[in-house]
Amino acid sequence: MLDQNDVKFFKLAVGSERIKKESPNEIVARCPVCGDSRKSENKARLHLYSACGTSFVNCFNGDCPVHNKNMFSFLKEFYPNLYDKYLDNFKRQSLFTILDDFKVDTIEPPKVKNSENVKLIYQDFSEYFKPLESYKPALDYFESRGFKYNKSMKLFYSNIVLKIGEKEHNLKNSIIIPLYNENFEWYGFYSRNISEKKFCTYMNPENNSYKVWNFFNVDKEKPVYIFEGIFDALSAIQSGLTNCVACLGAQLPDERLKELKEPVFCLDNDRTGLLNMLKYAKRGYKVLIHSETEKDCNEMLKAGKNVKDIILNNIYEGVLAQVKIKSLLWFLGCVKFFLK
Repeated sequence: MLDQNDVKFFKLAVGSERIKKESPNEIVARCPVCGDSRKSENKARLHLYSACGTSFVNCFNGDCPVHNKNMFSFLKEFYPNLYDKYLDNFKRQSLFTILDDFKVDTIEPPKVKNSENVKLIYQDFSEYFKPLESYKPALDYFESRGFKYNKSMKLFYSNIVLKIGEKEHNLKNSIIIPLYNENFEWYGFYSRNISEKKFCTYMNPENNSYKVWNFFNVDKEKPVYIFEGIFDALSAIQSGLTNCVACLGAQLPDERLKELKEPVFCLDNDRTGLLNMLKYAKRGYKVLIHSETEKDCNEMLKAGKNVKDIILNNIYEGVLAQVKIKSLLWFLGCVKFFLK
């Protein structure tokens, strides 16, 4: 079903008088960009349709530049006077409004937009990926991790082995989280199995240096909080901490790190996470060192703790950060020794 915000702005862009056919799943209209056909007023080749929770605009006139563009790209390229208003409306129902009372005006448009080199996904996954709320066990699992779910988060569920190109991806019984560029176009996705600890990230190999969730939708001139996993980043966001990314592993690609004015590493509170934070502390970056018993931010959220306050009150840098990390590593070594 088409998103009503997309329907509204599509009609504002093309003009209601050009619409020839409308249903809950599709709108067909005469294309104002190419004109469809000057010979026949009945030709209507411009279609607005929904695929995998995203609306796309496509003109079936082969010479028209409107080819499978999502609403962000369509408005930005052809109707820039409507783009800012559309983006503002989208943010009011976007992934970042996890809490009902989350203040949308705390989120500013990203100042660095460099996704020109990112290879997008044009495959239609709507046949395979279903909205998360359509499968109760997946929804229950997500909420058991401490999250408050709403449909506008645009998360999905999959129960198939999906072949993409020559490679098969086991996405059975998994939550699917898209990786978006600044126009909310897919350039990859992350899958998390809900019954066993299995997860993977799919993207074009050329995108490996962009293996970061939410990188294109944070303000890189402000502190950016870097987490190992998406669920940890979402835990911080749900607690009210904005400007969060997840590096889908213990390390952020150096190419992306160089773009951040003030990175803050909030890695897991285990040996691997501490060793990586020690490395970053030696390079002069800020790190999270907390005294909580939980291993990561999602465990803190599930325990009912205020993740935002814990992070903001336990950020260190320089020599003090290195001393604290080395003390924790020594303590973990002692515990391991006595447990033998």
